[in-house]
Amino acid sequence: MRDAAGVKALYGDGDPVLGDRWIPLLGTGGGDFYAAVYEARSPSSRVASVVIGGESRMAYDSVEQMVNAFRNFFRTGVFFIADDGTLDADDDLWISSETGSGRESA
Repeated sequence: MRDAAGVKALYGDGDPVLGDRWIPLLGTGGGDFYAAVYEARSPSSRVASVVIGGESRMAYDSVEQMVNAFRNFFRTGVFFIADDGTLDADDDLWISSETGSGRESA
């Protein structure tokens, strides 16, 4: 929780995609992160992809959809265990899966 609060404090509330009702969910080694974006009137949160130095975008319609996509990413080799035992990703395939016609669905 301290890490999420730290990311939120450093990033601030000036992003038009995030607005002022968001909480970081997952981060990458490069500082990019996914955030749950919620509205008081909605029972679920959408998920935004925040790229440091780039534009934020809505990536998933719900946290559940993101989790299902990430499970599929692991199953299909987008995410994998590297030789050193760490979790790694094929970044090009990851980006094209989320933004292109090859986007993994829930």
